[in-house]
Amino acid sequence: RAPQRCPAARGMHTRGRRARPVHRASDGPCGGGCQGVGARGGLCGSGRRQATALAVLALCLLAAAFLLTSEAARSSAAKVPARAGSPDGSAKLPNMGSREDAMGHPVRKPSPTEASQPPSRPGDAVHAPAPPSEPSRLEPPVHEQPLSHEDSQQAVADWKASLGKGVDRQLRASAPPPPQPLPTQQLPGCEFLIVSGIPLGDAGGGQRSAQLARAFAHRFCTVHFVYIFPSASFENQGTTFVTGVSGLAVQQMQLSPAVATDLVPSLSRGARVIIEVPHRDVIPVVEAARRHKTQVVVEILDDWFDKALGGDWFNKADLVRILNSADRVVATALALQRQAQAYFAGQVEYLPNAANELEFRPAAFREAELALPGDWPPGASRVALYFGSLYGSWLRWDFIHEAAKVCPDTEFVIIGDASQQVKDMNKDFRNVHLIGLKQHSELTAYVQAATVGLLPFAPGPLLETISPVKVFEYGFAGLPVVATFSEELKGLPFIHQAKDAHQFASLACSELPAPSSDDLSTTLQQYSWGRVADAMMQDHKLQHAFVVIILCHNNGDFIGRMVRSALKHGATKTTMQVIVVDTASTDESPQVLADLKAELGITVVQIDSPGCSAGRNAGLAAINLPGFVPSRVLVSFFDSDMLITSASWMYETEAIHLSNPRLGAIGWAAGWFNPDLPYDTVVYGLPRRGANSETDKLGFRVSVGYLGSGGMVAKLSALMDTPGFDERFFPAGFEDTDLSFALREAGYFIAYREFGGVLHEAHKTTARIHSEAKLDYDDLLRKNGKLFRSKWKNRPQYFSAG
Repeated sequence: RAPQRCPAARGMHTRGRRARPVHRASDGPCGGGCQGVGARGGLCGSGRRQATALAVLALCLLAAAFLLTSEAARSSAAKVPARAGSPDGSAKLPNMGSREDAMGHPVRKPSPTEASQPPSRPGDAVHAPAPPSEPSRLEPPVHEQPLSHEDSQQAVADWKASLGKGVDRQLRASAPPPPQPLPTQQLPGCEFLIVSGIPLGDAGGGQRSAQLARAFAHRFCTVHFVYIFPSASFENQGTTFVTGVSGLAVQQMQLSPAVATDLVPSLSRGARVIIEVPHRDVIPVVEAARRHKTQVVVEILDDWFDKALGGDWFNKADLVRILNSADRVVATALALQRQAQAYFAGQVEYLPNAANELEFRPAAFREAELALPGDWPPGASRVALYFGSLYGSWLRWDFIHEAAKVCPDTEFVIIGDASQQVKDMNKDFRNVHLIGLKQHSELTAYVQAATVGLLPFAPGPLLETISPVKVFEYGFAGLPVVATFSEELKGLPFIHQAKDAHQFASLACSELPAPSSDDLSTTLQQYSWGRVADAMMQDHKLQHAFVVIILCHNNGDFIGRMVRSALKHGATKTTMQVIVVDTASTDESPQVLADLKAELGITVVQIDSPGCSAGRNAGLAAINLPGFVPSRVLVSFFDSDMLITSASWMYETEAIHLSNPRLGAIGWAAGWFNPDLPYDTVVYGLPRRGANSETDKLGFRVSVGYLGSGGMVAKLSALMDTPGFDERFFPAGFEDTDLSFALREAGYFIAYREFGGVLHEAHKTTARIHSEAKLDYDDLLRKNGKLFRSKWKNRPQYFSAG
């Protein structure tokens, strides 16, 4: 074994399990941190007399150690045991000289920006030694080095034993320099080529192809959007169309031979080609994808055999040829599934249309109500809403007119591109308002203000092949929906069906019950675009393991919703451990959690304190993922009143953490300090929910004061550089803010992003804790805020962030 290096110039010993601080240069003999080393790194008088002998001895020992290490590595190459989670033993153990990390994933060469950052772990670069007069900061553990799993698990065990201790330690003289955030790179292996009939923004941009493009882009996937038919109102060939979601771009172009000859061969391994229109010109794209072993997914969206939809371009032989070349076939309606099954040898999947929960959500999950649109009927107390196409034989204007006559006190707001003929047929109806075409992003305000949603489509075979996007958008917002009868829509909890114009008018004028909380929860999970994207990415596995820590204090009536939704949308994507900490509940929560543990295999921890910090520390101590090193574990914190609707948040946080090694945590909630009020400014209700130019550039926002724990996702290795949550912030308030500062103090940065697939009923959990503790919310914030500001008074730069 080579001798220990003298570490004075580095500030720490780098061999062994954990870095150990040493004295400053001025504390040793001759001002050296160890014998014979001077204050500037040179040799003092006593050191010079022995320099030659020491140098020769050191060189000999180093050479011997090198030879022994090389021989040992060669002789033991065949004796490496199989890693946990690797049945055939093929997974590699980490190697100090390898270009793979401890999970066996390739490690990319650091960029010049990354290379210039402060070191993240001992041995990476020189750390300045801390003065002996200050308590030593918890030095970064060794678990991000490619060490054995045994070493990593020991480091985790040591940290768990120290959780909650040392939270009041004295800060160092100066804060570490903030790391430089890096733009989020493409999620590895996530690339899509979507062939659509119309451009991305055509008809308001609400069609399935546009929604899927946004959903994939929101996950940091590369998206190529190819349209077949140009639009007179939207020309964007060969340019980049910005989706407006975190500044991500979708490359858009019109279909041409170059798509098959140039674009398809350039797609990355694992890419997918999605065909939405069975047009003859699509066949070369499909055949090119097959030659390059790229997965082809064909979606059947409409009954193309109907001349009103297939027009003159549709040919049955082309459809059959495209279907026979597909790896997967997806139908959006049950009737379409049966139709396609006649031409496809495999199983046709049923995957109906959906809605975007970031735009349309029930009142319970809304953070702010939008202002009424400027063209909303003035003084309207009851409004029936329809938006969509205003042409075609399937739209029954007689249903709308009958309802307008039967209920004159209801205003009928119709959104769409109205022709002169449509305007003429509605001019005699005072309470029918044609307000023109709107962008899809504008519809949210109209849906929030409406009383009932309408689907006045003609009953018959064509309606059975339609999966109307607008129906799910109405339902997501909590509206009851009056629709003409369809087997496809039968059973949706918010649908009220009519068989003729008279029944349609009667329902439209009635006070219909809104969907129940349980029905809304089911709808949000079953019919979100994020869930459709999950299905399209069913074979895309995540590189990180995920831990989900949920607190429960007398939340037995709704804790199951959060637990089930987390597992439903995440357990198939990666290794996932769900930990629920019961913080001294007195209701049915213990029994509910025992049942969930028996049914789903979750981890349940019981503690006798209602404090949020104690609960989260207990959750951290219960982490048990022996097959993963801490740098490959993402720990998420959720409240029991939250709801997961897709795995989008997991894909997003993985992409961001992979792109930013010095990111400590990214949160779904964030805020800024307000010194004059007990309440700080938070992202809820802000334009774009607090996203800014940083979000457009990086994929996240760095200029925030702190993160909220509801929806915070931190790397376990970063959490291990902190003492955990400070349990003095009792029962709740400022404990997550304190952790945000602790991560900064450990040399990480924090960031904010509104993840997809996450919803929250604000303060439903904390309100119970505060009421039981008989604490006024403002008084609690002032009490914990005073402690927080005293603890971090020497870090004014943290308070001014953002």
